[in-house]
Amino acid sequence: MSLPISGTMQLCLDSIEQAPGAFARDLPGGTNTVEALMRRGRVEVQGEPWHVFLPAHRHEFRQVLHLDGCHTYQSSYTCTCGVTAGTYGERSIKADPYSSIWMDSPDSCLRCEALLKGARPVHRVLIIRPDDYRVPV
Repeated sequence: MSLPISGTMQLCLDSIEQAPGAFARDLPGGTNTVEALMRRGRVEVQGEPWHVFLPAHRHEFRQVLHLDGCHTYQSSYTCTCGVTAGTYGERSIKADPYSSIWMDSPDSCLRCEALLKGARPVHRVLIIRPDDYRVPV
């Protein structure tokens, strides 16, 4: 199941198709929209500040690292083409009440305490092209 695309996201995708490598800040919706599109696997970035591209092919990411913390989890992935992806998420008590088992010391972690009280969890995805990226043939 894929996440829906808003009108601004579609304008952003259309802009990237017309001008690959545009700066994220200059696209419709700016960096926030680019981040939302990365969560959907629709764009990837290169450099700093971010230049934004449509994926050159369907990436087959392989997990190379996973870390769990009291209120967070993160994973790193690579594709054979050299593109990397990273995910960072905070545990959601609303979506998964079992995740509270990880938050065993809310007195010593302010973010655990906030999440247990209903704070909105953060979820980020970053898909990065290496500087020397070559489009697969």
